[in-house]
Amino acid sequence: MKQLFIALIIILSLLTLVGVLYVRPNRNADRGIIQAVWELSDELAIEKLEDGFRAWCDQEFLNSGETVASFHDLSLLKMNDPKRVEYENRFRRWYNSTQPISLTDIPRLVWATDDNPARQSQIQLFRKWHLEKYGELIDVVTDPASRDTREGSSVTKPVIQSIGGAGADVLETYGPKQLEAMVRSGIALEVTKDAAELGFEYTRCFDAGWSSFVYDGRQYGFPANIGYVVLFYHKDLAAQAGVTIPSGGWTIDQLVKTAQKLTVESSDIPGGKRWGIVGMHPWPMALAAGARFFTPDGTRSIYNSPEAARAFQAYLDLMYKYKVMPTPADTASMAAAGGFTGGGNNGLYFAAKLSAMTIGGRWEYVTYAESNYERVIRPALERALSVTDDVEFKTTVTRIIQSLDRDLLAALSHDDYELIRNVLTSDDRSRLMQIGVAHVPTPKGDIKYTDVGARVAIVNRKSKHRKYAVRFLQFLGSEEYNELINQTFDSICGVVEFCTDGDGISGSPEPLPGLEDFDSSVFVKAMDGAESQQLSPFIGPERLGYLAGQVMDQLTNNRFSAGEAERLIQQRINEQIRANLIRDPELRRKWEELAGETFDLQWSLR
Repeated sequence: MKQLFIALIIILSLLTLVGVLYVRPNRNADRGIIQAVWELSDELAIEKLEDGFRAWCDQEFLNSGETVASFHDLSLLKMNDPKRVEYENRFRRWYNSTQPISLTDIPRLVWATDDNPARQSQIQLFRKWHLEKYGELIDVVTDPASRDTREGSSVTKPVIQSIGGAGADVLETYGPKQLEAMVRSGIALEVTKDAAELGFEYTRCFDAGWSSFVYDGRQYGFPANIGYVVLFYHKDLAAQAGVTIPSGGWTIDQLVKTAQKLTVESSDIPGGKRWGIVGMHPWPMALAAGARFFTPDGTRSIYNSPEAARAFQAYLDLMYKYKVMPTPADTASMAAAGGFTGGGNNGLYFAAKLSAMTIGGRWEYVTYAESNYERVIRPALERALSVTDDVEFKTTVTRIIQSLDRDLLAALSHDDYELIRNVLTSDDRSRLMQIGVAHVPTPKGDIKYTDVGARVAIVNRKSKHRKYAVRFLQFLGSEEYNELINQTFDSICGVVEFCTDGDGISGSPEPLPGLEDFDSSVFVKAMDGAESQQLSPFIGPERLGYLAGQVMDQLTNNRFSAGEAERLIQQRINEQIRANLIRDPELRRKWEELAGETFDLQWSLR
């Protein structure tokens, strides 16, 4: 077994080394660094660089009669502009021949994160932030292949790579279990002291996320964002039904009454029915009701409880008694009628108005914004262009269309958004998706729906660039980064003070018409009732999810009663804990220490 583990380390390390040497780098790898320098042209240190570069250009191209472009003007050129490409080549030649460190030799961090397009804007912001704060050039490249943040996974791949000395400088974890794996393997660098000195202490973040980057009282990382869900509803359907969605916490009984008024049967609707709600799930409903998977010490499951049974019954009643939420059979029928493939998709059904309410996250903004923009907003702007001779107005509208065509998260001005709103007719507005945001109903009617997961960056203790990797965590705690998370609707930022401006989520851009509530303070207030994942040291969250999920799937199909389901979940969890304890003497000793009793190998956990 030991030889196999060593072999895995060698193989993964060699593959990672090949990637570092031959895959990631390319001849344009420094373009982002150059752009960062040009964008900061008004900084004193950069002004001196610009003076040196322009003097060099004047000397090199003495007889060309050319006026050397400024850094500011160059930063505004498109990436494929021939003039920009020429000046980038000039800048490389000048910088590499005159500065102490060439562009190819500056520190380059490897960040094991996903290939989300938003990462590139985050990296560019870090380049500028670091240059402004420390006066040093630095670069970051992403390595999606070395990322393993599947909830509940043991992050085996990045651990093995890091032990072999080929891991990324900045690693990502999701949830307490993955953090524990990184800490216990010796890969995660403790940053408690650094965080206090550089101002990225864990206490600045939502406390529900602390367990994802604080272990045994010591800090090992910082959140890149915080994840949770809320309830979305169609404002026009609510108005037509004469219902008002509560602004605070509300109960499942209130949900039933509201959903009954929003559930409509009609031959004009694909599939013949619009459902009151989709997306409620027994797992978070039971947690919100007060059900607990484990005893406080994690030695046993206590899921078999009145709280779990009541929540499960309320979940079944939504589908089978009140018929306001589709059953699995209804979902299959709805998918066929709507032309959707791949099974149920709550977001698609909601967007198609096959449901009036759904459960979702702030990250879904772009999906709904694309629909509103393509169906209504862009045609309205083009119509406004066709009926005016005002040159200034036409120029502004054209710029807005071009900006939104490139990126729906373009940071337009408030006046631009006012123009968009003003060109929309009443008919346009009636065709917009107008989405409201509310708290998810719970059995108790409080604002406590689900546990919170944080996508966390940690520093690889074996990194050769630990100083810069720690600064990257400092950057994640900065106002600039947190504002960017809010602006790109990437859930919400992890730092409480930067999350809200009082009335809603902080920062531009403003949401497009119809989606204004995506900046609602509900997204922040929902964190008040959130809590960390319920974990036990004697069963992994992935296995817990599998065992409980299987039973909940059967519950959803009405094959188990509420009481049978919660009893079976507890039984299966305890059977798995017992099997783990029998197999692992060290784990058994830990169980006996916490439980204060000797583990009986002949009996199941009681």
